[in-house]
Amino acid sequence: MNAADGFQKDDELGRYLAALERDACYRVVRPLGSTSDGGSAGDGTARTELVVFEGANGAALGPFVRKRMPRGEGLGSAYEALFELQQAGRRFRHLPRILDCYRTSDELIVVSEYIEGATLEELVRHDGGGLASAGVTFPAVCDAVAELHGVATPPIIHRDVKPANIIVSNTPDGITATLIDFGIARRYREGTGADTVRFGTRAYAPPEQFGFGQTDVRSDVYALGMVLLFCLTGKEPAGQPTAETLAAQAIASDIAAIVLKATAFDPAARYAGARELKEAFCAAASAEERDRSHTASRNVQEEVVLPPVNVDEGGIERRAAKGHSGRIPLWAAWCWDALLVLCAVLFVGQAVEGTISPEGNLIGKPQWYNVALNWFIVLPIAWAALFFLLDRRPLARLLPMFAHRTRLQDAKVLGIYLVVVVAVVLFARIVAGF
Repeated sequence: MNAADGFQKDDELGRYLAALERDACYRVVRPLGSTSDGGSAGDGTARTELVVFEGANGAALGPFVRKRMPRGEGLGSAYEALFELQQAGRRFRHLPRILDCYRTSDELIVVSEYIEGATLEELVRHDGGGLASAGVTFPAVCDAVAELHGVATPPIIHRDVKPANIIVSNTPDGITATLIDFGIARRYREGTGADTVRFGTRAYAPPEQFGFGQTDVRSDVYALGMVLLFCLTGKEPAGQPTAETLAAQAIASDIAAIVLKATAFDPAARYAGARELKEAFCAAASAEERDRSHTASRNVQEEVVLPPVNVDEGGIERRAAKGHSGRIPLWAAWCWDALLVLCAVLFVGQAVEGTISPEGNLIGKPQWYNVALNWFIVLPIAWAALFFLLDRRPLARLLPMFAHRTRLQDAKVLGIYLVVVVAVVLFARIVAGF
């Protein structure tokens, strides 16, 4: 072994030991799912964690997002490119700041800032979709993708643009979108016939990403078109859209034409980039809004509410535009919710009465059984039924922690609770022998 080889091996060993030392400085708070940077990129191998950096004196900094990607699988090259650009002084508005990027013997590890906010998927699931909310969020999403395409030459292609990989945040300048999860992003290569590795989320990925050609900026435009469709309908796209399917979903013809052009099978027929798509959408959305205003009564004004919503443990708030969309006025929603709260209080009275003066089959049963039945089974079921009937707009203002949750999530929690409580009560009854 010559001196040069020995120096190279020592250098590699030094980098490896330094990487291990840096890695040990981070404490894992919890794993992150598909709603955070690096969630599910389709690779099935990368791990993403929420971490804090702990100094020698015990002080902690963070939280940060740490993504671990196996080396040798073509993952993470975009992170390294963005890290180099940011180390050179570049700053981006719609891309997370990469704080550290290093390699171990078998992994590429990326530490980036934790973006507080809600994923676009969460917001649309909560709001139900529609042109009003899309008009607020989708232009910011286009800005995020356009910024990624413009950071380098040749451009970086994200290849997994989807609602779960877009964080929407509320800033003093208004709503902004941050594009996350660059695990499968790649540089465009002139003259290459197809991508060497085929990834992506099927509902949003373009045809060329699955073997029909090489991805370029228009591939992300296709994904943006599918994201727009999701924003308009509140449902994950099922197959390539057609004029008939868009008309069946009551999407205005001008907006439908934009979706169809963005998601054309032939990349050459799509918009040239995210900025062109944004301009076309904004123009069509403004025209559609003017048409609605002209046909509406001059004495009826649509209410646009921008409620603050706490969407994560970080306590960040976001705002989402809500048009009229057939909902009752906000004052009526407050009255309705107040009526339901009154009903909840009445149910408490029923529980008290059932405990003090049991009737029917409960007569003669042990007091603990009456308490368990009335207070831990019957009352929670009644309250849950009232909770599902609530209008979520007042709830979003009073209890932001519940605003981003769906009714399905709440139903799952209730189901688990009831199964556990009923099982415990039945077991106790068997033990008691009655």
